[in-house]
Amino acid sequence: MFIDYLPGDSLLHRLHIRTKICGFLVAVIWGFLFQNPLYNLSCLLGILILALQSKIPVQKVWQMIRPLMPICLFLLLFTGITYPQERFQSEISQVILFSAANEGRLALSVGGFLTGINYICRLLIMVWGSSLLTLTTPLDEFMEFLNRLRVPAEITFMITTALRFIPTLDKKRLLIIEAQRARGVRINDQSSIGRLKTYLAIMVPLFVNAILIAEDLAKGMLNRGYGYSSSITPSHEHPSTAMDYWILGALLLCLGGGLYLRVGLNLGVL
Repeated sequence: MFIDYLPGDSLLHRLHIRTKICGFLVAVIWGFLFQNPLYNLSCLLGILILALQSKIPVQKVWQMIRPLMPICLFLLLFTGITYPQERFQSEISQVILFSAANEGRLALSVGGFLTGINYICRLLIMVWGSSLLTLTTPLDEFMEFLNRLRVPAEITFMITTALRFIPTLDKKRLLIIEAQRARGVRINDQSSIGRLKTYLAIMVPLFVNAILIAEDLAKGMLNRGYGYSSSITPSHEHPSTAMDYWILGALLLCLGGGLYLRVGLNLGVL
């Protein structure tokens, strides 16, 4: 998940954080309602369109997918082989694509393959949805939202500060890797001793940098009188607009439509 905020003037950037969180929850609930990946692929396509409309670089979208590719491949193979054909209701899902053992003990069914795709869609919905939420929402709005939920100011500050420094430390990590490469450290050494040396060469400077950043932050907080008041005073308030209420209504309709399709009409099953 990406934590960095990307400034912009898209529809998602202008929406209230409450609307975006509700949209994320509706997308996650929709993803877990259906077993047929066709419904979740439509939800995933909608998230991708919103990401492109928000002018999020395609490179960032690819960076979200690339670390998950081994997990997706494992899910696809695992569900395809371990889910028996008797588990599925439709005749198409019970079709065996191939069998690698006698009496079909190790068989890949259409239903198992589609179930794996569905799990991948659920994973991508959560990853893309949460990343889209954080990329289009500044931390000030997260603090304001937590403050309205009556979360203690100290906890709010710890959460938002931790989120803010994740990309900062990641950038420091990349700088340390480049600096160690320039000094001749073998970053890609695959031996056990080489991996340990690489780990120490990166993590020790990173911990030192993290401590220095925390110390500078503490000094800045003390100089600005942190702790004088027990409540948080937001720098600005982001009011809800008519567009927020329209989108909240559309989200409720989507959620109700999904529940009706799944429970009322029994659609979206394999």
